[in-house]
Amino acid sequence: MKTYKANCCDNEVEVNVTENSVVKLCCTQCGKVMFSFPGAEEKAHTRKVNNSPLLLKQGTSAMLLGKYQIIKKISEGTFAKVYLAYDPDRNERVALKLLKFKKYTQKKRKSEMSRSFVNYFIREAQILLELNHHNIVKVKDTGNINGNPYLSMDYIPGKTLDEAVDELYSDYSMQLLIIHRLASALEYGYENFKIIHRDIKPQNVIMHRDQGNMPMLVDFGLAKSLGNHYHALTLDGVIAGTPHFMPVEHFIQRDMDHRVDIYALGATLYFMATKHKPYYKITDVVDIMHAIKSGKLQPIRELNPDIPDPIVEIAGKAMAVEKEDRYADYAELKTKIEEALTAL
Repeated sequence: MKTYKANCCDNEVEVNVTENSVVKLCCTQCGKVMFSFPGAEEKAHTRKVNNSPLLLKQGTSAMLLGKYQIIKKISEGTFAKVYLAYDPDRNERVALKLLKFKKYTQKKRKSEMSRSFVNYFIREAQILLELNHHNIVKVKDTGNINGNPYLSMDYIPGKTLDEAVDELYSDYSMQLLIIHRLASALEYGYENFKIIHRDIKPQNVIMHRDQGNMPMLVDFGLAKSLGNHYHALTLDGVIAGTPHFMPVEHFIQRDMDHRVDIYALGATLYFMATKHKPYYKITDVVDIMHAIKSGKLQPIRELNPDIPDPIVEIAGKAMAVEKEDRYADYAELKTKIEEALTAL
């Protein structure tokens, strides 16, 4: 085992190196080349990641996660980590999502709970492989790496909606177009597979930089199908969703249907138009639920007095406390958006 120090910063990588190794190492902190083994440039079988050096995990000799070559971590949520990785079989970069099921089994023996958790994830992965919509990130492969389930998906370069909110803040037509496209994606999933997403929020929408900032819906990790062939990923004591973007029935896990996601679309529109998530002043989950149930949402124009009437109307109806008062379906929501676009 040898330790190599980067020539660009103080980062160090410890790695097993054989005498005739033909690889390049690069810094796991900044990505710059930190060491080249002799002959690496000349050898045709040198393994590279899209013309970039192989990355090695800091403090370990592991160069791969399964067949995937890790480039960097993209994000980390409650249930999973997502990495930018290289798939040598497809010769392309992918987003690799790994389930973090171990955190829920540390205090219990890895028995039925952990097995069910893994089985639900894999079952979800299999149904997501069937989704094919231009506003939904495509899942390409599923399996497990050292016992950890994973999803391999298209890598979408670009900003999430929360990262792009400053650019979208006063572009009301673009805000409505984004909601319209997301509604189309959710309508496709619901009409064909009876899937409700259950975690629509700005962080789960990426503006595809290479496709004219096309909004792409990602992270179906909490998706639930109302059909008999598919189960939701849930654990006792864990709220599946993001409270500021959830209606009351989502909190109590009762009588949920596609209008859960219609509510979240309204909350996402509220966020884009105001730069604030609904009930942003409240942090306690129970207090958020009571505020939603009581209809104590801060009026959207208090946060941005310039918001046009169609935005106020669409966000307000989509976020109605009672689901019967929301848009009945995605077709109705999309029709209202189309009418609003002609009026702006």
